[in-house]
Amino acid sequence: MQTSNENTPALDFQKVEALAGQVVSDLSAGMSGVMIQIGHELGLYKAMVGQGPLNAERLAEKTGTFKRYVQEWLNNQAAGGYVLYDPATRTYELTQEQAIVLAIEDSPAFMTAGFYLVSSLWYDKDKLVQDFKEGKGIGWHEHHHNLFFGTEAFFKPGYKTNLINEWIPALEGIDVKLKQG
Repeated sequence: MQTSNENTPALDFQKVEALAGQVVSDLSAGMSGVMIQIGHELGLYKAMVGQGPLNAERLAEKTGTFKRYVQEWLNNQAAGGYVLYDPATRTYELTQEQAIVLAIEDSPAFMTAGFYLVSSLWYDKDKLVQDFKEGKGIGWHEHHHNLFFGTEAFFKPGYKTNLINEWIPALEGIDVKLKQG
């Protein structure tokens, strides 16, 4: 397709469509990130661990939340593949694998805290825009508190699992030096 200017090359609509699809995926991920934080903060994932299939009403009862909102949250989570949905019974389930990633905070694969890191960028966006203009930078202490909470919570399980048993012994001589004080 030609534009009004003869010297302008034709648009490659497959590339436009591919980029638009990527943007839609990123938008979906951003929205799901908020839903993941909500599920974490309200204990929705934890309430589903080991419970087998349950409906929105039961989950709302277990967590002291409103059924209507829990229903929408469950639908979002099922659409994103974060929980299983059984249309025959109209129930939702958190598998063991999903629980390890979404609900069990001391699991080395626990990931929900990572969205606090992402949210901190949104809170700091205006500061970042200003820094792009002025080149000053943001001090670590000037970031939104979600950065600190998210960093600790996201990396803690990996450190607890690997630091003493894997990472320190992999550094030649460090294990011995640390044991000697």
